[in-house]
Amino acid sequence: MLNKTLITIIFILIISFNLKAEELSKPENKLKESDLSNKNEKSKQDNLDAKTSIVSPIDNTNIINLQLNLEKSSKINEANLSNLIQRSQILYDENNIEAAELLLLEISEYATIKQIHDVNVFSLLKLGNIKFNLAQKVESAKYYYEAINISLSNNVEQYLGILYTKLSYLYFSSDLSFAKTYLELAILQHEKQQDFAPLAESYYNLTLIYKKLGLLEKAKEANKYFENFFKQAGKPYIYKLSSNIDDNNDNKISFAKNKNHIEANYAYIQILNKIDGFTYLFENKIGSKIKFKTIEIITKSCLKSAPQNLPENLLLSEIIEHDEISKTIFNGWMFSSSPSLNSLEHPIYDIKILNCVTNTI
Repeated sequence: MLNKTLITIIFILIISFNLKAEELSKPENKLKESDLSNKNEKSKQDNLDAKTSIVSPIDNTNIINLQLNLEKSSKINEANLSNLIQRSQILYDENNIEAAELLLLEISEYATIKQIHDVNVFSLLKLGNIKFNLAQKVESAKYYYEAINISLSNNVEQYLGILYTKLSYLYFSSDLSFAKTYLELAILQHEKQQDFAPLAESYYNLTLIYKKLGLLEKAKEANKYFENFFKQAGKPYIYKLSSNIDDNNDNKISFAKNKNHIEANYAYIQILNKIDGFTYLFENKIGSKIKFKTIEIITKSCLKSAPQNLPENLLLSEIIEHDEISKTIFNGWMFSSSPSLNSLEHPIYDIKILNCVTNTI
């Protein structure tokens, strides 16, 4: 009986095993060798990628750029724009020119994106002024013109007068007709704003430009406007084009040095009264002053040509007229061989350099 029971159990197990083997051998349940191989390869690649991602170096450039962008976005916002503009001025005053320029460029970029046109124009104006003071005329003009275009297209007129004035000053030494046109445009803008101080400055320099162009009647008229606005503005400080040594004078300085001129310590200066015809001769020690009537002459340098060259004497001086107001009427070089080359324009007096002398006494 036991043997029969054991045989029956074995028989049942054999049948069950065969059924299971048949089920596994079906195509849909059979795992192909290629599939197994692919799975193994994918597993290996996943492990390799995981290792690679751990040991790969981080892209520092992207992180630095991200940090810079975050710094910019956190540093510049509408609430602190005025403080940042003041900061740029402090940087400039501290002679940190590059930092001031970079900050103003960032402010301009932010203002452009946010369409804050007055801030954009003002920052471009400041950038132009920096280049203007560094005598970088092309770069300065570029910023001024860009600011003017923004002003005209977005009705930002409050800075147009200053921008036109600056462009006039840029062209003063190279093209007087452009200088005149831009200064006349500046005056129109200043009149709209009723700004008496800039009006006084503009009319003072326009008087000078008219004189240089031979427009004497216009010069007289402009001078009257200058005197009027100068009083109304409370006699403010005025930037005077005539007090700047222009490019021609700078070239003459270079010419004098290249020709090995001799530095003298005394100058012989002649003053002619064109009304009565009397002439006056002065011996002046360089660095001291000559006071004659309403005229004051401050001598700064006197150069004499070397013996082997043609005779020439060059005097660097500043001439101030003390009338109702004290103003610089000449600042530059005079030449004995060509008195009219860079002479003083005055209705009464004619001043010229006669000789530069070195005295040992």
